[in-house]
Amino acid sequence: MNELIREYIFGRNIDDVILTGFVIEGDESGEFIPDLGSVFFQAGGRLFACESVRQFSALRLTFPEELFYNKVDDDVRYGKISVRNIIGIVDHSVNNIVREFRIFNPEECNDDIICGALLFIFNDGRKLFLDPSWHFGIRIGGSEAYEEWLINKYSAGGGRLNINVIEK
Repeated sequence: MNELIREYIFGRNIDDVILTGFVIEGDESGEFIPDLGSVFFQAGGRLFACESVRQFSALRLTFPEELFYNKVDDDVRYGKISVRNIIGIVDHSVNNIVREFRIFNPEECNDDIICGALLFIFNDGRKLFLDPSWHFGIRIGGSEAYEEWLINKYSAGGGRLNINVIEK
């Protein structure tokens, strides 16, 4: 898995961040309901998926061939939305290149990695942090979210922090 991360994410431009979900259709309009249990990144011509697992207490990292949807019902219409502009990933910016990739408390499980959280550090120093939460699915944030997570998870000395860092 680390080889795939090195090949398709590290040193590459993050082109897109995608959420999948479903649409509740009304009389004149519909409402998109994102599935925050999965976040997809497009980089290096490939998809990289982060899924909440273990009752939303961990992330599973995979490289699927295409987007997938967590099926809710046979009558539901599924969709996707790009959130790159919302979280500050600007189209084709040289600042979107991943300089460092941190995987917190990783475990290899078959061909996947299960972990406690992820941190992307870009060439310009910006950070993009992913944290699985029990109630809200995967939370996406920047430096502040990362620092808050460190304080909440490890400042009391309750847990051991193992970090797999992939960098230049």
